[in-house]
Amino acid sequence: MISSIGYLSEEISVGGRTTIDIKLTESIESLEEVVVVGYGTTKRSDLTGSVGTVKGDEIGNQTVNSVAAALQSRVSGVKINSASGAPGTNAQIFIRGFGNFQGIPPLWIIDGVQYSGDDPGSKISLKDIESIDILKDGSSSAIYGSQGAGGVIIVTTKSGRSGKLQVNFSTGLSQTSNYNLPELLNKEQYIETRNAYYPNGVWENVNINNYPTTDWMDVMTQKGSRQTYDFSIAGGNDKSTFYIGSNYFKEKGTLVESNLERIGLRINSDHKLAKWATIGERIYLYRINNEGNATSPRSIYRTSPGSGIYDEDRTNPWYPGSWAYLDGSSPWVGYNAYASTQIERRKSQNEALEGSLFLNLKPFKGLEWKTTGGLFAEKSFGNTAQTPFYLGAQSNSGTKDKATYSENWGQSYKYTFNTVLTYNLNLGNHSLSPMVGFESIQGNWSNINGGFNYYFNKDWPTMLDQAQQNPGNNWYRTVGGANADMDRLYSYFGRLKYSFANKYFLTFNVRRDASSKFGINNRVGIFPSASFAWKINEEEFMNAIPVISLLKLRAEYGAVGNDRIPSLYYLKFYEVSQAYSFENSLGSSGIQLQSKLPNADIKWESMVTSGLALDWGILENKLTGTFGYYSKSSNDLLYNLPIQASAGLGSFVFTNIGEVKNSGFEVDILWKETRGDFHTLLVLTELRLTTKS
Repeated sequence: MISSIGYLSEEISVGGRTTIDIKLTESIESLEEVVVVGYGTTKRSDLTGSVGTVKGDEIGNQTVNSVAAALQSRVSGVKINSASGAPGTNAQIFIRGFGNFQGIPPLWIIDGVQYSGDDPGSKISLKDIESIDILKDGSSSAIYGSQGAGGVIIVTTKSGRSGKLQVNFSTGLSQTSNYNLPELLNKEQYIETRNAYYPNGVWENVNINNYPTTDWMDVMTQKGSRQTYDFSIAGGNDKSTFYIGSNYFKEKGTLVESNLERIGLRINSDHKLAKWATIGERIYLYRINNEGNATSPRSIYRTSPGSGIYDEDRTNPWYPGSWAYLDGSSPWVGYNAYASTQIERRKSQNEALEGSLFLNLKPFKGLEWKTTGGLFAEKSFGNTAQTPFYLGAQSNSGTKDKATYSENWGQSYKYTFNTVLTYNLNLGNHSLSPMVGFESIQGNWSNINGGFNYYFNKDWPTMLDQAQQNPGNNWYRTVGGANADMDRLYSYFGRLKYSFANKYFLTFNVRRDASSKFGINNRVGIFPSASFAWKINEEEFMNAIPVISLLKLRAEYGAVGNDRIPSLYYLKFYEVSQAYSFENSLGSSGIQLQSKLPNADIKWESMVTSGLALDWGILENKLTGTFGYYSKSSNDLLYNLPIQASAGLGSFVFTNIGEVKNSGFEVDILWKETRGDFHTLLVLTELRLTTKS
């Protein structure tokens, strides 16, 4: 019997031969058997919940702007919307439908640490990713409690390996374009439509030959491009391993005047302190520069086809012309989308550190104790500049002779600590694995913004520059506002896995969360789950069907919650506004009661999921798939309920009143085969979803 890890075992008769040539076939099941779940790993064949997996080498060669874009159509039940598609806009990811009225984004776990914010996957280089595991059902995500209501995306980045030094460099270039854009009306069609809407109006006698013809879709869109450059070096020995990766990404959007640039550096290392102790860190630094304007795709549809881009005035050398924004006396009342791209420019810069440090102890066989501390620190800066301009075609009306400029500064910190104790026990046909853990998370956010009105040149100024260059009171400055916030989450969690004879599997999860976002009466939430799997292919009666290498029936139930709401809505408090003082100019301050009526009874949004699925594999698992049905019911959803004006505090109160139900069928089919250096991967996914609210 010849066997090797990652290959199918083969039995060979030696006979009288002295030399035997043996070629083992790679085992697809063995190579993919380990997947990452909440606070641990498990064999894919032993899974009782619904987990989708994508390997890093399957998506690493794509020239896309985020992990979400790379996951498109690769995992059933995962819907990804690209929003406007402009550089820097965050993708919307929904796992098995909408969790509430706005849609709950998934929780991101990167190297064991929770990360919040908008689309953390858009900051990662695909070349740094080892694997992505998506927890889709409540039985799998309940271990994350209040954070797992929208599903969980677990990203594991690459680590070094002992042996020869590995150096890799790759670059990619792709072109992007808008697809299936709506066809806009021309001048004639526009007039006809307006006349139908305004009968007997001034539009009937319009001479369209007196007005230009502008294809605003052509004016406002362009061919986009994306460039990626990745360099990595990895290696190590029996004591220490390391992986260092750097990346550069640049994107020109398909809307004019939209650009993004990202640069990142990742450092991962692991060090053996002893045979039973390992320490390591995961550090990622990145900077993102984004340049754009106030224009959105919607503005293109608001612009009249008979208005021009720019009107010249050759009679006045001091007044070269105006942006064409025709007033009410013209039949072409509309919005000049291109003018806004030239008049108003926006820039933003984000710098961040994502880091974690872990200690993994295995004092004796079966026992593992892992402690992880994580930090996310981000600083952001943004500014908006609007130059002086003139609006109007037939007249010089609609002028703005002063430029405006504003700045926004922000910073956020998130501290994470978790410690997990796991014990694996095998007694004959019985396998038992209990796990307990504790986690604390604290987040701090603050920002301030301000601005001024004054002339300046095309070079980007700063507020401090303007204050120093214009010490008098002939320019106007103001502070828009400032705010700060903090929240905490303390959690205890546990899991119990049991299997018998590698045929029957049970998993129980429970988590207790205490969140500062709720009042004392509703601060604690408890979220349990249970799942079962029966590996039918291990039964004796299946030996007569050798072509079937996997046949597993799964059933699952789970409850999760959601605390992703604004803080302190249960309290009555006062708001203080304080303007900043430049030189001798004094700002105004004031104190007012909270604008929204507090609700001391706010409680967790709750989601209950259940499902039934069949996993199958044939031809030694070269062809695998899943057929499944699921149901997800969301209750006590928070909603701004209208109230009478006599309440004296706004017109709405935040309360638990909503309900959303999702149900559907999922189909996954995967063909994966390796022959020498040639790899074949075919993926087919299908989702039929019904949503009721």
